[in-house]
Amino acid sequence: MLFVLDTNVIVSALFWGGNPREVLEKIYLKHTICFSEETLNELKEVLKYPQFSSHIENLSFSIEEFINTLTKKAYIISNPPELSIIKEDKSDNKFLACALACQAFFIISGDKHLIKVKKFKNISIITPQEFLKKKDNIL
Repeated sequence: MLFVLDTNVIVSALFWGGNPREVLEKIYLKHTICFSEETLNELKEVLKYPQFSSHIENLSFSIEEFINTLTKKAYIISNPPELSIIKEDKSDNKFLACALACQAFFIISGDKHLIKVKKFKNISIITPQEFLKKKDNIL
């Protein structure tokens, strides 16, 4: 099964654990995470933010190792369609485009603009908490 994880879910999983980490672990182990070049680049850029430097220092691995491990099993889309569904934050459309292009079943996000959409085509947009509540039915 194919999933798109919003950047905030991956960053939260990496630095703070909790539900996002549980989601990332369950999906990484048994399924495939989809990225577009744009969503992957966003993740790489966000992980360079100065506010994360103290968290990065506490990791037992480098960010490069994390990205390499994450993408080793990932499906990476080169040219997803251009979409303009979310008007309030146009940068969120890249996650819809990625999910559409790779035919993902779910986008898992904590972003209010994405969550507000709820469903796009046949793609459900849910929070990490919703995923964990439904995981037995999803997986």
